[in-house]
Amino acid sequence: MFRLFAGNQPLVLVLLPIIPLANLVMEYYFPSFTDYASYETTLWGIDVQTEFSWGLGLTASGCIVLNAILLNTTFNRNEFFERNTYLPALIYVLYAIIFPLSTVFNGEAIAQTFIILMIMQLFQLKQNEDGRAASFNSAFFLAIAGTLNPIYFLLYPFLWLGLIRIRPFVLREYLLTLAGSVVPLLLLFYINPTFYIIEERSVPLLELDQLGGNLFWLAYFSTTVLLIISYRFVLLRLPKSTIRYKRLFSLITLLLVYSFLVALGTNFLLDTDYYSVTGIIVLSFIVPYAFLDARVKFPMTLLYLLILATGILKFVVQ
Repeated sequence: MFRLFAGNQPLVLVLLPIIPLANLVMEYYFPSFTDYASYETTLWGIDVQTEFSWGLGLTASGCIVLNAILLNTTFNRNEFFERNTYLPALIYVLYAIIFPLSTVFNGEAIAQTFIILMIMQLFQLKQNEDGRAASFNSAFFLAIAGTLNPIYFLLYPFLWLGLIRIRPFVLREYLLTLAGSVVPLLLLFYINPTFYIIEERSVPLLELDQLGGNLFWLAYFSTTVLLIISYRFVLLRLPKSTIRYKRLFSLITLLLVYSFLVALGTNFLLDTDYYSVTGIIVLSFIVPYAFLDARVKFPMTLLYLLILATGILKFVVQ
């Protein structure tokens, strides 16, 4: 399966929905995410899903597939690898099915769509071309993501670091990021004027009690090893890479650091693995190198299978 997605055959994407759909069927027969209110992150004051629903579950699965395709398109379009590959899409899906966004249509799945759109806008920036539109759009998408999951508001330093990493400092472009952020917030204030008053709305619990804490160590272990191997291959690539590739990959590394700090901080302060989901986008940009550049593929396949196993075992470990 991994060799198939690692190749340059776009038709392989038709197989992508199989995993999230199988995950949805398993969720129906062996529920692993039961307290739906605990997974709601949106500030819009709307509880989209309160119980299992095939329609909303299929919508959640569709969001995952859409996010995977958008992410993979970004990976290929910006030449992160010397040929087209569809492994990033598969890896995103493998990570996504571990979390509630795979079966619960809440703010997180859509928030990740807008985070990917933000990254696409940042990657459109060029050294010597006008960057006003991309600056405005990237902040606009980030603000929407933040209203769907407030944890993403912490990404604004990443956005500004991304701008300065790719282009010379232009004050009006940074001012446009502020303008782009205001539009979604004004709309949010109009629809839910009390979104900022914590006492007047229930605070999401965001706990994955069903999974315990030990199950995640399978994915954590696999991801750590894959990251070490992937960065080894990336470091070998850098001397021969273009300046643009180096800059784009530095942005991905910044986003990885952000995701790690969020996962570590929320785990320590809230005792939850829920917010580890914020890192699955950036991991899908990095860990494919462990398989794509490896001469011996079998050990990497086992590590990917450990991630898949985490998603399957959540139906067993109660």
